[in-house]
Amino acid sequence: MAFTNYVAQSILGQVIISILGLETVLPNDIIIISILIYAIQIIFSIIWFKYFKMGPLEKVWRFMTYGRSASQSPK
Repeated sequence: MAFTNYVAQSILGQVIISILGLETVLPNDIIIISILIYAIQIIFSIIWFKYFKMGPLEKVWRFMTYGRSASQSPK
């Protein structure tokens, strides 16, 4: 889930900055944005791991590396 959260931080940061309409991001804004991203990722990760073993981008990465899904056993 680390790769998924890493990529999601950039996306969530851009979305939050766009929604708030910030042209200049001040240090106080950074603290608020980072707390929001942290909270969103914790909630998402807890819910995700109730149903799946690994994050969505990790599944894609594994498929691209090994050419099969994580659930398939090697031959």
